[in-house]
Amino acid sequence: MEKTENNTYSPEKPLAHEKWEEFCQLYAGECWGDAEKAFKSAGLDKDPATKKAAPGRPRKILQIKEIYERILYLRKIKFIENEMDSLWIAQRRKEIVEKAEKESDRLNALKDLEKAIEALSAAASEKNGPGVTIVFNSKDKGIRP
Repeated sequence: MEKTENNTYSPEKPLAHEKWEEFCQLYAGECWGDAEKAFKSAGLDKDPATKKAAPGRPRKILQIKEIYERILYLRKIKFIENEMDSLWIAQRRKEIVEKAEKESDRLNALKDLEKAIEALSAAASEKNGPGVTIVFNSKDKGIRP
């Protein structure tokens, strides 16, 4: 695990071990919340160092501070990217509302824009941050950054 100058891990930087980094990427994305699937997809079940691991090994990996922090960071990045995409879509809808020639196009875009704004404001008003939660074995343990 890469350490910074003050000897603490930086979750912004990929993990030095490629398989562990791949596990984090998969767990934070495609295999959201499924440690077993992320473990197998990253090839850790075939890795000689982890092949003979106990059956609960994938869930235990999540308790490693560096892996836990990396997953939180990756999920925050995904959340920010989704918010930026939503904002871009809202801007395009606004342009349609302002520039559409047909009244029906403007009304439909306006309705879509209103729904998007409601969804964004609901997400923004969430009092515990962006809703990034680590899930262990598909059960929410309420662990938040």
